[in-house]
Amino acid sequence: AVNLTGINTTASEYHPSLSSDGLTLYFVSNRNGTTQLFKATRPALNFPFSTPEVLTEFESPGAASDYPFISSDGGTFYYTQDFGDGRDIYVSYNLGEPNIDPNTTAGDYYVDAATGNDFNNGTSPFTPFATIQRGLNAAQNGQVVIVAAGTYVGTGNKNLTFAGRSVILRSDAGPQTTIIDCQGNGQGFIFQSGEGQGTVVNGFTITNGNHQNGGGIYCQGASPRIVNCIIANNQGSQSGGIYCTNFGNPTFTNCHIVSNTGSLGGGVRLAQSEGVLMNCVIAGNTSQNPGAGIKCDFGNTSPVITNCTITANSSGSYGGGLLVTFTSASLHNSIVWNNVGTTGAQIAVDTGGSLTATYCDVQGGQAGVYTNNGTLNWGSGNRDEDPLFVDAGNGDFHLKSNRGRYWPAQDVWVLDALTSPGIDAGDPMDNILDEPVPNGSVVNLGAYGGTHQASLSLDSGGQPLQGDVNGDGLVDITDLFQLIDQWLNQFGDTMGDV
Repeated sequence: AVNLTGINTTASEYHPSLSSDGLTLYFVSNRNGTTQLFKATRPALNFPFSTPEVLTEFESPGAASDYPFISSDGGTFYYTQDFGDGRDIYVSYNLGEPNIDPNTTAGDYYVDAATGNDFNNGTSPFTPFATIQRGLNAAQNGQVVIVAAGTYVGTGNKNLTFAGRSVILRSDAGPQTTIIDCQGNGQGFIFQSGEGQGTVVNGFTITNGNHQNGGGIYCQGASPRIVNCIIANNQGSQSGGIYCTNFGNPTFTNCHIVSNTGSLGGGVRLAQSEGVLMNCVIAGNTSQNPGAGIKCDFGNTSPVITNCTITANSSGSYGGGLLVTFTSASLHNSIVWNNVGTTGAQIAVDTGGSLTATYCDVQGGQAGVYTNNGTLNWGSGNRDEDPLFVDAGNGDFHLKSNRGRYWPAQDVWVLDALTSPGIDAGDPMDNILDEPVPNGSVVNLGAYGGTHQASLSLDSGGQPLQGDVNGDGLVDITDLFQLIDQWLNQFGDTMGDV
């Protein structure tokens, strides 16, 4: 037996209780002249315990606290108190941490900038790590790291790496409230260890990155999945938002890549990289050179862009929305509108490039696509019509519909005076996926096509509209009146006197 000299004093220390992971020691001492509960922690089993601290939250005037005991999951604390008339048992939950929503996403490790500590074990919402990198370092293949809402800054919260592991990093509250702020120095994520599709980043805002190889995300020979993220206000030489190279195949789904600035690419640059962008908004990005929104170049690769909205990007040269050169790309069910460039403002297909466009709404149509020793395959279903964005100036690129469209700021559905030609204008062979009824059985164009936020169709496509009692294609007050009338006709005689 070895005396714990860092814990013991010349007074009395007794009744120790150790957490199941061996990292937290609770005990009792009268070193301050009265009986009190103490806690000491250590980052690992081979480390000494820290200086003990008094658990003042469990003290009561005139009472002696004793016999601490911690449950195996670390969430419940038992102890006794004696006010001079006998000893009673007390219980406390969460050990002073904020209550955790019981519906929170389950994970293997947890991170919380507000309540965490990198010396914690990170295995529950009650003992989270403080930094995201600490959570990634702890996780192994197939495990999930949950990050609480908050703004994450400084060392351990930027230049984040997965070290090749198939780990899911997920925010608990979504990208609007879970922010990785690089503060103008460094990148959000770096993938360069062969990460595959099992490596996932879901639900973060990545902002204020500044690095030569992509201020927001850098992929070198890696194929991670980036889902439901906002990549905004980053800077970089190769690309401001995202830079992928060396024959990886990353996937970006339901992402907003907006207001990034770069020299050789603004929003996304796929150089010698396959890459898939699906249901993404690429808007307001700028580049001094060709390709401000999306730039696909080099490597004889085949990037895929489907159900995306590419708008309001600005290039100091050509290809403000999309540039394809020395590679072959496909553009499908997408909207390319209101981009800026010296020529070919919407799309440019440059030397060695090949672009196949099908079922897209491109401002200026085929004639507006700039080709310079490149090949444009202008397929079926393309159009040149104002997509009627709801509020492009404020970043709402949902499509107007007088049948109903989603208003994300208020989480409600509203009616417009006009209906976008992009509704039901996608490839009729594609699955409508999560589009709400009525959807016309044809997918919409743009970032919200195929999603639960797709604007509603004028044509029900043979599907009944829920709530449309009189069958006029609208759900309004007349449906309510008719429902009441029918109900009274059927049951009115049995209601009796009131």
